[in-house]
Amino acid sequence: MRIKVGMKSKITIIAFACLFFIVPTGCGSRDYSTTTIEFDKTGAVILNIIEPFDTSKYDFNELCAMNEKEVSDYNGSSEKVTILSAELKDGKTDIRIHYADDDAYYDLNKTVLFYGSVANAKSAGYNLTGKVNSVDGTKVLMIGEWNEMNNEKVIIVSEPVDIVTPSKIMYVSEGCTVTGANTITALEGDMRYIICQ
Repeated sequence: MRIKVGMKSKITIIAFACLFFIVPTGCGSRDYSTTTIEFDKTGAVILNIIEPFDTSKYDFNELCAMNEKEVSDYNGSSEKVTILSAELKDGKTDIRIHYADDDAYYDLNKTVLFYGSVANAKSAGYNLTGKVNSVDGTKVLMIGEWNEMNNEKVIIVSEPVDIVTPSKIMYVSEGCTVTGANTITALEGDMRYIICQ
């Protein structure tokens, strides 16, 4: 995946210029109250967009049609991105989009998102930045320890969003709040690292 260091993006669908491609993976029956990205062990990403939508200013059907065209134009003859569902409920969007991988997410959203092994992250040019602590806060991950990691999974984001990981979280960057064994809220800021088993 291409790296845009320092690039930040807010997930929003209020502005028509913004794509609504948010794709979490696999867990289709979950209900979310905030925009959430799910990561699947296969590498797929599912974005659940839960955002206020002002129907007095914007047309939801027009937004959906625009996004369907964006997905179709991107996919061509492939199926890298799929809109799973799009609803308007209680004044909020409830949109689910499935991305085949983090590259497809980047291509459509132009915001840093990496999911894969630590070895692949290092090969892609990601170096551990900022302070990364164990989930219980008792240990700081040192560069030497990061360099020795290979098979552990790492998620790297640069936008404020809730995240569901496919396995137990081990380490998180400062600016992240762990909300469960495999759930986290990443705040806006520099790239945030989430290292999982």
